[in-house]
Amino acid sequence: MSHHYKSIVLALLLATYANLFGAPPVIKETLTINNKLGANFQIGDTWGLALTGADADTPFSICANINGAAGFCTPNFGTTDANGQWQDFGYFDSSAAGQWSEWLEFPSGTISNRISFTVGTPPIPRLTLNSATGGNFTTGQSWNLTLTNGPPNAPFTICSSIDLNAQSCTPNFGATDTNGSWQLSGVFDVSTYGGRVEWLEFPSSVATSSLISFTVGTFPTSPLTSTAVPLYGIAFRPYVADQDPNDNVTITETQIRERLSLIAPFTSWILTYGSTHGLEKIPEIAHSLGLRVAVGIWLNNDPAANEEEMGNGIAIAQQGYADVLVVGNEALLRGDLTAGQLLGYFTQVRQLVPGVKITTGEIPWTLIQNPQVAEACDVLFAHYYPGPGGDGVDIDHALSQFVMDDAYLRNQYPGKEVVIGETGWPSNGVSIGAPTDPSPTNAAFYFQNFVAWARQSNRKYFYFEAFDELWKGIYPDSLYFIPQESHFGIWNENGTLKPGMSNAFLSTIPAPCAEAVGGPGTPAVQFTSVPPKGSSDSLVGNVSHIVPADNYVAAFIHVEGGWWTKPYWSSPETLIGCDGTWTTDITTGGDDPQADQIIAFVLPANFQVPLAYGGALDASIPSNAIAQISVTR
Repeated sequence: MSHHYKSIVLALLLATYANLFGAPPVIKETLTINNKLGANFQIGDTWGLALTGADADTPFSICANINGAAGFCTPNFGTTDANGQWQDFGYFDSSAAGQWSEWLEFPSGTISNRISFTVGTPPIPRLTLNSATGGNFTTGQSWNLTLTNGPPNAPFTICSSIDLNAQSCTPNFGATDTNGSWQLSGVFDVSTYGGRVEWLEFPSSVATSSLISFTVGTFPTSPLTSTAVPLYGIAFRPYVADQDPNDNVTITETQIRERLSLIAPFTSWILTYGSTHGLEKIPEIAHSLGLRVAVGIWLNNDPAANEEEMGNGIAIAQQGYADVLVVGNEALLRGDLTAGQLLGYFTQVRQLVPGVKITTGEIPWTLIQNPQVAEACDVLFAHYYPGPGGDGVDIDHALSQFVMDDAYLRNQYPGKEVVIGETGWPSNGVSIGAPTDPSPTNAAFYFQNFVAWARQSNRKYFYFEAFDELWKGIYPDSLYFIPQESHFGIWNENGTLKPGMSNAFLSTIPAPCAEAVGGPGTPAVQFTSVPPKGSSDSLVGNVSHIVPADNYVAAFIHVEGGWWTKPYWSSPETLIGCDGTWTTDITTGGDDPQADQIIAFVLPANFQVPLAYGGALDASIPSNAIAQISVTR
């Protein structure tokens, strides 16, 4: 993302000071902060300024006063878009403490409304759990909630959100004492299991308390268990809190080692995403912790930045710390590089470190559309996202969609090893519909099913990703912004394992999509609902003694004297749900409801079914089928 978001504080330090006198101009535009006209913030809180109702494509100045001092303005601070809107995002640092009033001024003489907010002064009511802002707990462990800096003798409401679901509040839960303090103690029981966020709300004249975020589970997190089975690989970035790689923040070796030490017991490999700004130290530290490293050389459309990345990445390989070099990550998908440019970087790497395997990371369709790049890779790193932000398939069919996409790519390049370079499911984001939602439950379900499948299939992979990355959530006007991008971590941003994720580390993983429905036995397929002739209803069936993720159903109808692929030529495969059920729309053409015969085959995911265009069925279909069934109407 190329847009660089400025800090309010930095902008004001660069401001041109000017006293504001005279009659107030006309207020036309509406300015808000975090969707409000004012608020009370803590140091470290996220802020979002938004402007609406302004003239299109118009520059403006941003003005402010702090703690009642004379106002000052920064000329040409920004420009509205074609809809007369503008927004900016960032975090409050310690220099922002105080009482603020801000507004925007336009060349026409109009100004926005003023917003008033406080940062860290006066003290915000501070809620802690066992003297900390959060943590990870086990059932049976004691807890102590403590409030300080609250208003004296004030009643309050306690609110919480469990596993990122809708919040619930209990009015008049308690009241502060004469010092504005309050505390409550207890023991976590099994009813408190899950990831939780809690806070206190006071009467409207007083700010809400700080938030605490914690997880209650029946497992320890570091290590998960003494017998945890490591993953093959995890995608790793070391950023914490408000660190944003778009600001070229440099990560210290201490921070890298701390973050790596959290995940080192639970993986054999890591995948990195850059070789500058401190990230070049990751491979050496990872090797010292016993990890192998797929070293990322981040390439974009900036030749100077690319040159630095290439130099560092090649140096890492020459020092023996790169087990694989990933040259460019989705640079073709983003359009930052052409295939020819990327191949030029490949050539440079091969000349200087000929003994190291090289690849690039891309979605399957980009690799298929760029065969010259795929052929130049020693191994393919493919990115699969069947759920939110990707194919949008529901959770029960997600692993099947992944296996189908993977099989298709492998069929295109049968001589290449395909490593799953990225796959994952977010635990939070925009609601799409319960089975497809980014949620803790769906994230844990996909994680354990994918890992179980990968173990059974003996596949190499890098699960995306180690930790939540909150910086990704501050760019909502970016072309590539997807809210759930911040929430793909196995662990949250604080290093707390998310609810349900521990199942993937078990020696035997309960994974319905990666196991045969009904257990071992003779594979079979049944129709459970066949629409009558003339009906437009869908065909419904189920399978037994078949692994849903490794197979699909191909349905055909016989109408007007020939066989036709259903539902469409562009999607001839019907995915099987984790419970073995499947549904196919067999009436997607003009005379389809009059079909006199219906047939369905269960086929392996790596078989590309030949299409039927009104003639006979290809003989390879029944010869490759695991099971089949037909009906005459």
